[in-house]
Amino acid sequence: GFQNGLANASSFYFPRDVVLSKDGGSLYVADSWNHAIRKISMTPDSAGVQVSTIAGHSGLKGFADRKEGVDPFLNPAKFTYPMGIALSRHGNLLYVADSWNHRVRVVDLQTEQVYTLAGTGNVGFRDGRPQEAEFQFPEDVVV
Repeated sequence: GFQNGLANASSFYFPRDVVLSKDGGSLYVADSWNHAIRKISMTPDSAGVQVSTIAGHSGLKGFADRKEGVDPFLNPAKFTYPMGIALSRHGNLLYVADSWNHRVRVVDLQTEQVYTLAGTGNVGFRDGRPQEAEFQFPEDVVV
């Protein structure tokens, strides 16, 4: 299922990986079969612990980056089975193994911009510049 809102009423569909923010206030989830990156706010607000979607959207698998300032509801970033996630050293970027898109993607946690770090989208194994590299179903990333 897919449901944002209060943690005890939210739902996920095959969450594959989690990572805790540097300050411990957020838990990020690669919600693989919902094709989304979700956030669990660990500090409850007046209603309780909240779950939200920061990139991707349930039922909208595919490939699309999202530029800063673009309405995320009109032009959402799209993933296809995101599997592994890792935080940058400073905690402001979330790296995503976008498995079925054969790419490594980045979510800027401050702007929610999503862009491709490496991979052509073609299945393969090729080293080189990031825009020429090829992957075959990457499942994890480590920083």
